[in-house]
Amino acid sequence: MKNVRHLGALVALGALVALPAEATPAATAPLPSPALAPTLIQATSPTPTPAQVRAVQGLLRQQGDYHLRVDGKDGGATRRALARWQRAHNLNPTGIIDTATLQAMNIQ
Repeated sequence: MKNVRHLGALVALGALVALPAEATPAATAPLPSPALAPTLIQATSPTPTPAQVRAVQGLLRQQGDYHLRVDGKDGGATRRALARWQRAHNLNPTGIIDTATLQAMNIQ
């Protein structure tokens, strides 16, 4: 019985390999939805500079969302406060300082 299972898997694998390239699921998969665009943008966003982190922390502190020292270090407290801010401003609440968040905060 064990060999039959392996044989079935081997036959299925052979069938996938034999498919022409245009018939594979990856070739016919739809493009990502617009809802995923913020995620794709964040994945390509550059790492924020310490000055940008300080500016984000300062703005969050002014609004009462961040209560620690403004030090330019992107740590857990900064990310949690930023995720709350992003959620409140209808952004993807990742806690990551990305281009969309910097633009929404008017930080260069």
